[in-house]
Amino acid sequence: MVWWSPALATQKPDLSRAVQDAPIPQWIPGVTFLQTTVDTLGSLGVPAGHGHRYGTDQGTALRTCS
Repeated sequence: MVWWSPALATQKPDLSRAVQDAPIPQWIPGVTFLQTTVDTLGSLGVPAGHGHRYGTDQGTALRTCS
């Protein structure tokens, strides 16, 4: 969820820098903000190895990435 922002409730996001590897969903004022917020909160409960988990371990594990 790199595109979440409170402004998403009233302003269409600028996705010109986004990688076009998937369909871009339609932006609907208010609704898109709510859906993105719920998705973000729901993503916090996925088990390790699934989804995108942004935690403190991410920075410490970068040394071992090759």
